[in-house]
Amino acid sequence: MVYDVIESMPVDKNSGVLSDETMRLIGYYSIKKYPDTRRLIVYEDFEAGKVYHFLTNNFSIEDPLTIAELYRELYNQPTLPVNVPETEAVEQLTLW
Repeated sequence: MVYDVIESMPVDKNSGVLSDETMRLIGYYSIKKYPDTRRLIVYEDFEAGKVYHFLTNNFSIEDPLTIAELYRELYNQPTLPVNVPETEAVEQLTLW
């Protein structure tokens, strides 16, 4: 992902938020499909030892930690089982 940083906001790194930047994608196809600015929040989950990069167009929530926690919870939800329709019983073949 190629982008220009337009603005970097100050963050409290003790909260887990490593950066909060307003950016614009600058790749040839990216700028055509996504001309608006985006917000890139980098968050480290200290307990899991993972670093997340969240790309969003949400500028209405000012606190980057709130956005990071919302997205982290969204993507860490267990996958629900898919209902597979029951198929007709298949006759077992015995090969000797």
